[in-house]
Amino acid sequence: LHWCTKGDTSDEENRKCYVALLSNRAAINLKRRNYGSVVKDCSKAAACGRKYITNCKLYYRAAKAFYALRRYKEAKIAVEDALRLDSENKLLVKLKKQVDDSLEAEKKKKREKELEQMRAKKLDNLVRRQCIKRGIKVGPLIMDIGHYTQKSAGEGKFPRPVVHSDSGVEMMSWNAMLMYPEFSTSDYIQEWHEHITFREQLSLMFPATSKAAQDNPELVPEWDRDNTYYTVDKIKVYFEERYVRPFDMSKMWEKQYAKSKERELEEEDYTKKHRVEVKLDRSLLDALSDPQYVVPGVPVFYIVSTASPYFEIYKKQHAGRFRII
Repeated sequence: LHWCTKGDTSDEENRKCYVALLSNRAAINLKRRNYGSVVKDCSKAAACGRKYITNCKLYYRAAKAFYALRRYKEAKIAVEDALRLDSENKLLVKLKKQVDDSLEAEKKKKREKELEQMRAKKLDNLVRRQCIKRGIKVGPLIMDIGHYTQKSAGEGKFPRPVVHSDSGVEMMSWNAMLMYPEFSTSDYIQEWHEHITFREQLSLMFPATSKAAQDNPELVPEWDRDNTYYTVDKIKVYFEERYVRPFDMSKMWEKQYAKSKERELEEEDYTKKHRVEVKLDRSLLDALSDPQYVVPGVPVFYIVSTASPYFEIYKKQHAGRFRII
């Protein structure tokens, strides 16, 4: 190849030799799976002109390399050029079918992705519209909830509230996280209707009173069985004001995630944020629509018991920062 290129490039025989050498080197690189080199040699040979390409081998090798590189459109052009020279070649016919099948699969995958994006945008618009209607603000998810949902939400993603219609009225149900700071544990609720009160939700999870706990010990959480502090009549519920910075509710949430994540790293004076007590007869919607609450991907609430010595510690930790809704 080196000496061939040093010769007279206008000489017909020299050009034929040059193309043949490039094609042969492409064959060697194809066996070595050096697909990029195959494409370069075939492209150089093809640039010399079709009249110097006397058989289908060059185009076949180019098509095989393009196919291996998943450049299916270019593989289709190359294999069709090869078939013009040898339309009955079984290897070429087989390769063309492989290329056509891969192109169709690629198109199908693209269509499915576009449909999924359309569905996601439609759902996002619906949920954002309902949040705006209720005065609910949402920000980025800042914790890993994969071990609760059995599925990683993915960066910028989180379980969306479900919007459903009840007698023509649109309602929302949310995933929610209950944190128990005394025990460094938590519960994940996968469906909490917005009009269900905290008392109703907690009654599904805890005994109503100490007597009910004694009569029905199976109702007591495993982490509280030594003391039985956590009964509905002794529980207090809190949330943190502006736990995260809110998204622009007029735009898709996921597209704002990266910028919002950067903003979360900015310093902020947490002493200006209240721990807000939510009375148990308040609904989930009452808490979420509080002007100072920003849902951190999924609603997060802190649960403490007035019967536990930890309650005094908790009050001291947040002294001067409490308010009630």
